[in-house]
Amino acid sequence: MLSSGNLIRSKNLTTKKSKTVWTNLPRIFDKTLRYLAIFLISFYQSVFRFWFGGRCRFEPHCSEYGFSAFKTYPFLTALKLTFNRIMRCRPGQEFGYDPLPKEKCCGK
Repeated sequence: MLSSGNLIRSKNLTTKKSKTVWTNLPRIFDKTLRYLAIFLISFYQSVFRFWFGGRCRFEPHCSEYGFSAFKTYPFLTALKLTFNRIMRCRPGQEFGYDPLPKEKCCGK
């Protein structure tokens, strides 16, 4: 038979275990979104790049830049970096070598 003390201890263990799952949820969600973005960029590089690409003004190309950004930074930071890079990749803007920032950026 379980005493009331054992019930309280077992309840606390269950609560502690569920808190661990909830604290890891943002990290798991971020990692899932990053892998999805990496998959989509890889799909673009293997299928659509030859139809739409080949005219990037920067080195490394925008898709390679995005691929590296999602592998290096958290999802929202990588999304911001990639979006800004794609918006700069048009005629009339600067061009040339534009690598990822070496240190963490964008408030991270």
